[in-house]
Amino acid sequence: MQIFEYNTNANYEDNFRVWFQMNSKERENYKQLPYSHDKALEVFHTMFGHHAPIFPFPAKPKEV
Repeated sequence: MQIFEYNTNANYEDNFRVWFQMNSKERENYKQLPYSHDKALEVFHTMFGHHAPIFPFPAKPKEV
C-alpha cells in the first residue's frame, strides 16, 4: 500500500487529485465506496488544509 505524502512542490489541487485517486483505490480494496468529490475535498482539507491557498480551487471539476 502506498502512503500519500503532500508534495510541497505541487499545488494544493494537484495534491488533492493524487490523494483522491489513492484514497479511492484504497477504499475499493477494502470493499468500501469511494468518497464523493465533495466529501473527499472535506476530508483532504481536514488533513492538509494548512497547505490550502487563500483562494480555494472549485469544489467540482469543470465540465468539458
